[in-house]
Amino acid sequence: AATPASAGWVTFKNDSNREVVVQETVVGKDGVVRRGVPRRLLPGETLREFQAVPGEKRIDVYDRLVPTKPLYSGKLTLKADNQTFSIATDGKAATVVPVVLKEAVSAVPLNRPTVTPPPAPTPKK
Repeated sequence: AATPASAGWVTFKNDSNREVVVQETVVGKDGVVRRGVPRRLLPGETLREFQAVPGEKRIDVYDRLVPTKPLYSGKLTLKADNQTFSIATDGKAATVVPVVLKEAVSAVPLNRPTVTPPPAPTPKK
C-alpha cells in the first residue's frame, strides 16, 4: 500500500490555443495495452489526478479534431510529490514538459515598519 509520503497530484495544463485530448495508456501485467478515459482540455484548462505511487506514466495528446493521430506520445517520470506538466501544440506536434514552480515569495516586505499596538486599557475599579 502507498504511504502518504509516496503520493502526489499530477496536473496537466493546456498552454496552447487549441482544444486537446489527453489519454493515458497502461500496459497490464498480462502485456495487454489498455487505454484510459480520454480527457478533453480547452485552452488554459487543467486536468488534475492523484498518483498513488511514483513511476512512469505513458500519455498521448491528440488534437480534438484529429483523434486518430497523436500529436505527442511518450512516457513521463512521476515523482513522489506534486507535479505540473505544460502541454503546448501548434496542431502538428505537441510538447509535454514539467513546469518548475517558483518558491513562494513572502507577501510581507522585509523592510516594513514595526507597529506597536496601543496598551490595553486598565480596568476601572
